[in-house]
Amino acid sequence: MLRARLDALDRDQLIALVLRLVARHPSLEALAHLPLPGESKPVETVRITVQVISILTHMGDDWEASSRAEHELWPLVKLGQQYMERDRFGDATAVFQAIIEPILDSYEQLWDNQSEIAAIVEECVEGLGACLDSTKVAAEREVLLRAILGVYLWDVIESGGYGMDTTPHAILHDKPTSGERRQIATWVVEALQAASGGLGRRRRQTAGRFALEMFGTAIDDTQRESLYAVAALDVARLDLLLAQGRQQEAIEFVREAPGEAVVGLASRLHAAEFVEEARAAVAEHPSVYDPDSRRVRSWLREQRVALPDNIEALLQAISTFSARPSVGRYERLRAEAEAAGQWPAVLTRIGELRTDLKGLMPVRARLQADLGNVDVALAELEGLEGSAWRSAALSIARSLEVHEPAASANLYRRLLGLLPARRSKTQRTKAAFLEERLAALGARLG
Repeated sequence: MLRARLDALDRDQLIALVLRLVARHPSLEALAHLPLPGESKPVETVRITVQVISILTHMGDDWEASSRAEHELWPLVKLGQQYMERDRFGDATAVFQAIIEPILDSYEQLWDNQSEIAAIVEECVEGLGACLDSTKVAAEREVLLRAILGVYLWDVIESGGYGMDTTPHAILHDKPTSGERRQIATWVVEALQAASGGLGRRRRQTAGRFALEMFGTAIDDTQRESLYAVAALDVARLDLLLAQGRQQEAIEFVREAPGEAVVGLASRLHAAEFVEEARAAVAEHPSVYDPDSRRVRSWLREQRVALPDNIEALLQAISTFSARPSVGRYERLRAEAEAAGQWPAVLTRIGELRTDLKGLMPVRARLQADLGNVDVALAELEGLEGSAWRSAALSIARSLEVHEPAASANLYRRLLGLLPARRSKTQRTKAAFLEERLAALGARLG
């Protein structure tokens, strides 16, 4: 019915109808600038990008939002497919990229509950794959490979997984030449190296395994070890070290493993007949004192490695301090750990705590001093005022006496200088203590 009605209209009437539609829905104006079937002018990707952004911006967040957006985006995908049918693969590539990029830029803020918008990206990636089949020109193929890989890396590394990696993975597995596969692997490694330190281990491992797949046999041991490191493929890296006879490096690698990963690596070290080394690596690991790392302590018990007699009290003290840090709880935790001879390991464990709360600055300052980060501890200290500064300064000065006597003495002098000239009995006692500590440190400093 609609087609018959339009066929009956003359040119002026059609223009009037279009203007009427645009007046009601101004966003439709962008469609008038998109190429129509039979037109030969080059595609203007900026107009396509603007149209995609407009659709995504106004799609809403109700249950039908993604269906409406998919319905509006599909004609743009069809446009790219029409260019392909006319063997205009460069224009088709430009269209598909112009659709994909703004979707990925805003996807995490969209309400795509039925993954219809993700399906649009998949259609575009399949279009890029078809364009790849159409050309043997190296420069053109590189553009297409980078675009397809970009979707894979966005899903695996940047976003954490929306399922958009499947189609790019399949295309990159089947279509590139052996040389292109090696280049793709190099791009993946570069992306991993450029990723922030906060990138999760699982994401790194997924991308790393893909890079290994792309390298195939065209990778030497040096490249392999480097890839294992950047991709957190710890088991494979440990096996490589053992196979190369680098036993001491393997043992140190296990000792430095993050969290409960130490258990799996220690088990492999144990299987390679480094039994005592494996047990020691786990027994001395900070995760022993992570209240949530039950697997580590279970492994030690299975290996008949004795845990501290006060392990439960220690774990409770750590848990309490972690939940509600304070200088008092810190001191009690330290006393408990020192009684068990486990303070260095516990210190390493709680040294991982991070917070920006001003009220916890005294705790952070003392913790950094005990870790040996004197400059950091003093910087934290200078952010305090009044009694909070005095309390933290005294605690830090005592911590620094052995390894940083000059810094310790300086804090004692500043504390002494804050006492009034006319002192009460309590203040005279404090002054006597500070003078005694300064005298002891002076003897050591000469």
